[in-house]
Amino acid sequence: MDESAADKVVVDSSTASNNGTSIRNTNLIRASYDQDWDWGSDTIEEIIVDRGSTGTLTFSGGWTADSFDVPSGAVDFNGQTVVTTGDFKIHSDGVIAGGATAMDGSDITVGGDFWAVNQDFQATAAYTIAVTGSSAAHNCVFEECDATGSVLWAYHSTDGGNNTNIRFQSLTNVRPVVGLMIGI
Repeated sequence: MDESAADKVVVDSSTASNNGTSIRNTNLIRASYDQDWDWGSDTIEEIIVDRGSTGTLTFSGGWTADSFDVPSGAVDFNGQTVVTTGDFKIHSDGVIAGGATAMDGSDITVGGDFWAVNQDFQATAAYTIAVTGSSAAHNCVFEECDATGSVLWAYHSTDGGNNTNIRFQSLTNVRPVVGLMIGI
């Protein structure tokens, strides 16, 4: 890892290190067990969480990335500030860890498009999701969410209460549009 690059995490083709743990892969930081990650003020090009069912990736600090994608595995935002200049995606095999307090105090800003499938954005305290681009959530639960920026569209989803600027819609009349947006 090139530690002289102050504004980004650079992984060379041999070894990267996170909190003293050596991680070997090619141009990818991969973790296969529970880990806490804190990049401080570093900007990351892309975060992809593709962990299957092994452990939870917990963010111990806020971060900025060009994009964030969770095809599979569990992530815990841990009340942190998360910023993407591009897209934010959580697929149906991805999981937001933390149960009823999973999103408490989190602040998610998405400069591109936001989409999520089969997720529980639950909270007992307020959190924000600000989306500049388009948004689509399918079969999700939202609770205590202040969706700022553009309207967050939640199709066939559950309103857990105390949400702002989320439009809950039945899929009966909108399936072709949602299918294009979230790949169903």
